[in-house]
Amino acid sequence: MLLEAVVFFSLCLGTTSLAALVPRVIRAPFWLSLFIVWGALALAALIASYVLGDPTAALYLSFVVVVVTLLFRAAQRRWSWVGTQLFSNVVLASLAYLVYAAWQTYARGLSAGVMAASTLLLLFEIAALALSVSYAFEIVDVLSRRERPLTRPRSQSQPWVALQVASYNEPVDILRPTLESLARLDYPHLIVQVVDNNTSDPAVWQPLQQLCEQLGPRFQFLHLEPWPGFKAGALNEATRRLAPQVEIIGIIDADYIVEPHFLQAMVGHFDDPTVAFAQSSQNYRDWQDSSYLRGLFYSFRYFFDVTMPARAHRNAIIFCGTMGLIRRSALTEIGGLRGRDDAARL
Repeated sequence: MLLEAVVFFSLCLGTTSLAALVPRVIRAPFWLSLFIVWGALALAALIASYVLGDPTAALYLSFVVVVVTLLFRAAQRRWSWVGTQLFSNVVLASLAYLVYAAWQTYARGLSAGVMAASTLLLLFEIAALALSVSYAFEIVDVLSRRERPLTRPRSQSQPWVALQVASYNEPVDILRPTLESLARLDYPHLIVQVVDNNTSDPAVWQPLQQLCEQLGPRFQFLHLEPWPGFKAGALNEATRRLAPQVEIIGIIDADYIVEPHFLQAMVGHFDDPTVAFAQSSQNYRDWQDSSYLRGLFYSFRYFFDVTMPARAHRNAIIFCGTMGLIRRSALTEIGGLRGRDDAARL
């Protein structure tokens, strides 16, 4: 029966996945979703009855799918029925396989050496399937959730914002595109703090100071040498020197290019006094011609298009160290940025 369960749940996962790949089906309305999931389940049962030669087992296993789907739907009421059945079959197929693999390992009278090696393999499979189930949860949560997407409110107060750019031995040619993009930001109450951290060679940091002077009064240059705490320590000192009127602090890495509407799209979230920080998405540029950079690009896209929205549904996003805004009072409350290496983190 274990092998039959593995085959049936895998077939049902396959038929439901094919249905979910049809555009807009994964968020289909209630009546259409039920027709689709029942059709996918019936097709899986028909194929399984033929492959396994046991229509009764296919009927019982279909009942299991229905019950588990109902349980997940009760726990995730904003998911569509298609998304719920898809995730249910991911879980059922994974559990059925693991139980079958454990039975093959411990109930077949294997030798001690073979059993030990099989146990190690089983542990790896458990870890891999747990990771796969977590990815499936995120994907279903984002793609099948039927609710209004988060809005980008325009700030009514437009508070003062300080964007901090930390630099350590960075050539001015690296920072120039970043700072020039910040100079183009469409936001009235803005300070850009460029913080050079422990660059000992004046030939490196002085051209950066000159560039800040050329870009205008919005730009403030700060050279710290020697200074403890690496990037976090330098940014904390820069924050201490800000005028009291600055309410929001942002961190921008030295090699980023920021879109002109960045602050207009982000600052409005802080009109809600319960918001401590807001994280925007980020992206690689010039990634098309390198397989390595393409891999990084798609990893970033998955994280910001799937993982972060799924976390946002549970108020559990993380601050990514750059391209995010933090309420200054909240940052002060937790004692500032912390880091023992060259990485600032909350």
